[in-house]
Amino acid sequence: VGLIKMDLLGLEHLKVIDSTIENVHALGMECPDTDELAPFNDKNVWNMISKGQTVCVFQMGSHHMRSLCKRIKPQNIEDLSLVNALGRPSGKSKGGGEDLRDVYIARRDGKKKVSFEYKCLKEPLKETLGICVYEEQLSKLAKHVAGWDLNKADVLRKFTKLKGKDPKLATKIQNDFVEDTAKHSNLTKSEAFDIWEKVVEPFSGYGFNKAHGIFYSLNGYHTAYYKYHYPAPFMAAVLRSEVEKSSSNENKIKIYKKEATRMGIKIVAPDINKSDEYFSVIDNSTIAMGLVAVKGVGEKAVQNIIETRKEHRFVSFSDFLYRTNSRFVRKNVIQALAKAGCFDSFGIKRKAVFTQYANVRIRVNKYMEIVATSGIDPWDLILEREWTETEKQLLGNEEWTKKEILVAEGETLGDYLSGNINDVYSGFFTNKGVIPLNKIKKMADGTPVRVEAIIESIAQPKHKSGRNKGHMYGNCTIIDINKDNITMKIWSDKWKKVKDKIITGRPIRAICRINVYKDNYMLVLNTLEKVG
Repeated sequence: VGLIKMDLLGLEHLKVIDSTIENVHALGMECPDTDELAPFNDKNVWNMISKGQTVCVFQMGSHHMRSLCKRIKPQNIEDLSLVNALGRPSGKSKGGGEDLRDVYIARRDGKKKVSFEYKCLKEPLKETLGICVYEEQLSKLAKHVAGWDLNKADVLRKFTKLKGKDPKLATKIQNDFVEDTAKHSNLTKSEAFDIWEKVVEPFSGYGFNKAHGIFYSLNGYHTAYYKYHYPAPFMAAVLRSEVEKSSSNENKIKIYKKEATRMGIKIVAPDINKSDEYFSVIDNSTIAMGLVAVKGVGEKAVQNIIETRKEHRFVSFSDFLYRTNSRFVRKNVIQALAKAGCFDSFGIKRKAVFTQYANVRIRVNKYMEIVATSGIDPWDLILEREWTETEKQLLGNEEWTKKEILVAEGETLGDYLSGNINDVYSGFFTNKGVIPLNKIKKMADGTPVRVEAIIESIAQPKHKSGRNKGHMYGNCTIIDINKDNITMKIWSDKWKKVKDKIITGRPIRAICRINVYKDNYMLVLNTLEKVG
């Protein structure tokens, strides 16, 4: 009909880049836009990518993509495009054959000779060392190997998009290719089928065309550039993007926080004057958590605090109480903010605010009632030194112990910002004979391991089949001292015995078995040795 079909792909990282640039400008710093980053030759950026330090870098953040970056060590956009293409499922071997990624890397590193099993493969595959990497190479392959014209050759590329949807068409394309290859390249049908099976068939997974690979790699370089040169503004943008999603992934947030820590970025508690709704950047090495992150502080309370603050920052706790709306900023909100350390910048103690805030609020309200008829601006009175001293006397100077402060942070922020797990459970974590959770994915299925961790969350689903059908089992997330987490299953026979001891926030020492299912690693509890 003369209509053009267009597929528009929304990419979340574009929002991250915009947010990063805004964060940089908010710090009063200059920051290049993406169209100013050419010719993409920043050695520091490429070295970072080559070390696999690509968490949050577009398309390069997964474990296997980071591993590929370390092995291929890309130094330009073409190299990064190869990483993108080889990282797709089409880069994996099928039927137990040699992995195409391993073959390519060995040839690239000179450890393996570049060879072509059949001479007809040289022309279409010489650019990528004898490995079919891009969809366009399939069209070249059909032309040079099967003798098809480019129009018919494009059918071979389209074959990769079928993904099992039309088995009859797939079989016809295969038969035509094998027959025409045998004739055109003077091969036996068995040899022609061998080319199909080793070169064409892997692309029925998911392959990249080169234009796609280059475009994705440009975007990958953009995010890597901002990550290297503007670490805190970039990571704040990444964290904000994840938190703002309707399907926000708590595990991803933890991974991003851990990466920020590895980069030397300090993540601090929300500040009543500096924090926005979500993560905000304080300087190029510090990120403040958002007020929304505080459990027990609702959206309306956060909006009221930020809106009130627009006129001018809060100068004291009394000023905060006076100007915010008590319908939204109620007792539970103030106590949650205190436990999270949001009022620390006022120089007042967290426990004092938590327990004595009502004394200040009552006094402020009475004081305002008195001055309301005097014609004096109440805020002018709050600024007076006399009132500041009164506030300190009303609150007192009582503070929680370090352990209590950390427990309060864990309850309101889901993290220990003023210390670590050891400070909360002193002496429990011995690390003797214990496997860190980040090592689990490098170990074999069925391996027994001893772990020490905190119970982060608990679910009790029911077995859907088997002899235990209908019985509940424990499905827990545990987190260790390094802030790595993993799923731990406790099957129904053991769950009955230990469920009363498995409590959220409690530390455990346990012997487990590693279980790998469809590349997903988890632990299965064998013995619960100790509970904190």
